[in-house]
Amino acid sequence: MNFRRWADGALIGVTDTSPAFTARYGAPYNVVHRAHLHAALHQQAEALGVRLRLNSKVDAYDVENAAITLADGTVFSGDLVVAADGVKSLARALVAPNGQGAPQPTGFAVYRATVDVEKMRACPELSWILDEHNLNLWIGEDRHVMTYSIAGGRSFNMVLSHRDKGDPAQFRHEEDILGDMRREFDGWDPQLTHIISLVTKALKTPLTSGTAPLPTWLAPSSKLVLLGDAAHAMLPYMSQGAAMAVEDGAALAVALSKLTRPALAGIESASASASASEFESVSSPASSHHTHQQLRFALHLFQQERIRRTSMMQEASLVNSMIWHFADGLLQRARDEAMKGEVQVTTATAAAAAAPAGQKGAAAPTTPWTSPNQWSDPVTQNWAYGYDAEKAMEEAWERGASVREVLVGQW
Repeated sequence: MNFRRWADGALIGVTDTSPAFTARYGAPYNVVHRAHLHAALHQQAEALGVRLRLNSKVDAYDVENAAITLADGTVFSGDLVVAADGVKSLARALVAPNGQGAPQPTGFAVYRATVDVEKMRACPELSWILDEHNLNLWIGEDRHVMTYSIAGGRSFNMVLSHRDKGDPAQFRHEEDILGDMRREFDGWDPQLTHIISLVTKALKTPLTSGTAPLPTWLAPSSKLVLLGDAAHAMLPYMSQGAAMAVEDGAALAVALSKLTRPALAGIESASASASASEFESVSSPASSHHTHQQLRFALHLFQQERIRRTSMMQEASLVNSMIWHFADGLLQRARDEAMKGEVQVTTATAAAAAAPAGQKGAAAPTTPWTSPNQWSDPVTQNWAYGYDAEKAMEEAWERGASVREVLVGQW
């Protein structure tokens, strides 16, 4: 990941995502277009036998009976409603009434666009950015532009952030958006503005963020739980919004996997060696109460772990909105100077790798212990990328074991 000065593209910071990063965190740093992520999740869901229903707007939630009503009047019910209904969540008001925890405008908006890579390759001065397969980030006063290749290099993605306190309902038509986008970044690095000039279609969306952690993700009945942006909308400045929703899903799966059938918990008289059909036949007010108490306990542990994690990522994203957007001056120079060590390490490492076999180059400088680039700062990097959502949920469950044992006796 390369941080570049807004005016001329000069390299001012680098986050190393080489094989050493992959070895440290157990997976590579990949970027993916959201449509491709949706397609992959859809494919996996179908492979697991999940039944999907599209074009089905939810008009109402029944939190006491774990039911939803669609716009066409169809009602679905179950044991738990997982409401992953986004920034404009309808379910959030049932969990936190009176607008509590609702995402607030940040004064920023983004243009999102993709560029035809063949047009870029036709311009010799731009081809380098496609050949390097890096994420490049130009940062300047109140603005930044993030770029990277997607779809195996067949498309080039751009996210252009800028100050905009206007009413989203007044965002103009596409042809006006293109003109506004180009004017916002007029005078920036000529290579960047050349790429922007190749954009033929763009979307503009406002950016909102939770200003404080939502105190709870659960309805009082514990039969509805929020997930994703509905629970923790954040600025995209750590590039972790979608990742947090995926982590939510993984953690929730672990928590729900801990639930046991009433018979297995010893509440009913059925023996542990009984058949599955015998377990299915166990049904009583006592067993139903036991099952719901288990679910309530699991969901409370889930939200406790996930609120802690996602609120830290919300905060880190807000911090980047300040660090990246300094005007030229004292703070900007101090930031760039503090990130200089990253560039020196990367340059020296590349030179050593390019040196002829047997030729020893100069010793590479050590990586700075801290950095205003949160993607490189060791402390931030470790908690951001070294986190395992499933493992963390397993550990949270174990920490709650003693409490669980006491509660099981009460169930």
